[in-house]
Amino acid sequence: MSFLTRELKVRGDHILLGLTSLMTLGVIFSLVLYVFTRSDTSLSMLIGFAFCSLFHWAFYCLHRQFNKNTSLLQHITAGTIFLLFFFVTLYNPLNYIEMWVYLLYFPIILGLLENEKVFRVWGALFLVFYSLFLLMDPTLYMNLVVENMMMIVSRFLFGLGSLVFGYLMVKHLTLVKKLTINDTEIQSKEHVVYVLNTLVPIVETKTQTSRSEIDQSSQLMKKMAAHFPEERIEDWEVELLALAHYVSRVQWPDYLFEKGDKLTSYEFKIVQEHCLLGAKLLGNFQAFERIRTAFLNHHERIDGSGYPYGLKERDISVLAQILGIVETFLAMTKPRVYRDEFSLEEAFSEIEEMSGEIFSADIVAALVTSITDEKIEHKDRNIS
Repeated sequence: MSFLTRELKVRGDHILLGLTSLMTLGVIFSLVLYVFTRSDTSLSMLIGFAFCSLFHWAFYCLHRQFNKNTSLLQHITAGTIFLLFFFVTLYNPLNYIEMWVYLLYFPIILGLLENEKVFRVWGALFLVFYSLFLLMDPTLYMNLVVENMMMIVSRFLFGLGSLVFGYLMVKHLTLVKKLTINDTEIQSKEHVVYVLNTLVPIVETKTQTSRSEIDQSSQLMKKMAAHFPEERIEDWEVELLALAHYVSRVQWPDYLFEKGDKLTSYEFKIVQEHCLLGAKLLGNFQAFERIRTAFLNHHERIDGSGYPYGLKERDISVLAQILGIVETFLAMTKPRVYRDEFSLEEAFSEIEEMSGEIFSADIVAALVTSITDEKIEHKDRNIS
C-alpha cells in the first residue's frame, strides 16, 4: 500500500473513530444520568446510545478490515452495512416510530467508501428498500389520505437528499484524492530531480565531462520521440531520463574513465550495474514507472544479446531503445582514451549495421533523420 493510500485510509478511519467516540460518550453520559435519576427517559437514552455505539464500533472495525483499494472488498463492506441497516430497521429494538430517519444515515456512511460505482449500486438498493419501507409504515394510515401522501413525498425527498449528499461526498473525496495524487507526483518529481542534480558536479569531476551531455542527449531523444507520437513520450520524462543516465555513472571507479585497454569481466559487471543504480535513483514512484523501465532496459538488444534480462524485440520499449541508441551514437562521436572520435558518416555507417539486430529499423531511421534535420537547421541558421 502506497503512502498516499495509507494517508487517505487513515483519514477515513479518523472520521469513523470520531463518530464512534461520540456514541461512546453518549453511553457514558446516559449511564451517569440513569444512575442519578433512575428515570425511564434516561434508561431509553442508555439503551439507544448503547445500541448505536455497538453499531458504530462494528462498522469501524469492518471499515478497517475491508476498506481496501479493490471494488470487491468495498462491495462486501457496503453489503454488510446495508444488511445491518436492513435488519435493525425491520427489528426496531427500541420501538422507535420514526425509523425512516435512521435509514437516512446509510448513503452518508456509504459515501465514506470513496467509490462511485459502489455508491451507485448500493445507493439504488437503498432507494428501493427505503421506498418500500415508507409505503409499509403503519403510522401513515392513522392520518387522512392527503396527509399520508404529503408525508410520503416529504420523507421520500429526505431520502433523495441523503443520496445526493452521499454522492457529493464521494465526488468530493475522489477530487481530493486526485488533487493529492497530483501534488504528490509533482513533489516526487521535484525531489528526485533535486537529488540527481546534486550528484551532477560529482560525476563531472569523476568523468572529466560536462553536464552539457545531459542537454545534448535530452534534445536528441526528444527529436526521436517525435517520430513515435503513439508512445506519447513527455518532455519531462526524456529530461529526467537523460539526467538519471548521466548521474548513474557516479558509482564507477575513477580509473575506468581513463582506462585504455579492454575491461575485465569484473569491471564490465560494474559498468552493467549502472542500469540498476539509475532505476534505484528514480525511486518507486508510479509516475516514474515508464522512465525506470526504460532505464533498466536501455542496454537490451532486439536479438536478445543485451543485458540485464536478455529481452528481445517488442519486449523492449521504444523509450528504452531511444536511450540506448542515443547513448551509442554520442559515445561514438566523442573521443576516448583508446580511440579517436567517429565522424558523422562513420557513426551512421556503424549504427546502420546494427539495424534489425541491435536496434529496430524504425529506431535507427528516427535517429538518422533527427540528426540530419538538426544539421540542416543548424546550417540554415548559420546562413541566415
